[in-house]
Amino acid sequence: MISAPPIPSDRIRNLALRATPGHPLHQIEFQFAEGQDKLPSEKVMRGWVERVLDGCEDLELTVRFVGEAEIAALNEQFRQKPEPTNVLSFPADVTLPDGGLLLGDVVICSTVVFSEARAQHKTIAAHTAHMLIHGVLHLLGHDHQLERAAIEMETIEAELLGNAGFDDPYQVTIQTGLQGKEPNSDQGSNSG
Repeated sequence: MISAPPIPSDRIRNLALRATPGHPLHQIEFQFAEGQDKLPSEKVMRGWVERVLDGCEDLELTVRFVGEAEIAALNEQFRQKPEPTNVLSFPADVTLPDGGLLLGDVVICSTVVFSEARAQHKTIAAHTAHMLIHGVLHLLGHDHQLERAAIEMETIEAELLGNAGFDDPYQVTIQTGLQGKEPNSDQGSNSG
């Protein structure tokens, strides 16, 4: 993931205090450069993002689905890794004129996500939900560079995915490995 300072927790708390349950004001823009025909519907994906943002309002973000060339170029430019990866997050933390917060952008490589889903014996929906949730958590300041932070982030991801009806992605990956099925690790996965 792109290293950026986390959004100060007091700022997230202040946004949460202004929230009205059931009436989020999130503006989530979806862009599809590639893979839209195999992805879950925009409405379904919006619901997964809303789960992550529950309790906050006035947030704006963009989710862009791209091909391998675009994600590899971004990965090289921002992480000095010239290969495709599954998800990149670009936190913005910019206050908008209306008082809302531009949270940032999540860029997901459809091809890598589809390939990883097959290799890890997951549905495309389950892996897409995981990458969306993972990317948005990075926008909110979560990180997995240190073990303690990684455990916290994985726990949040597993809970959010469970609430959406999906298995814990980290347990599925472990179980797949124990059964002798190798998850695809050569795609530059940033999901764990």
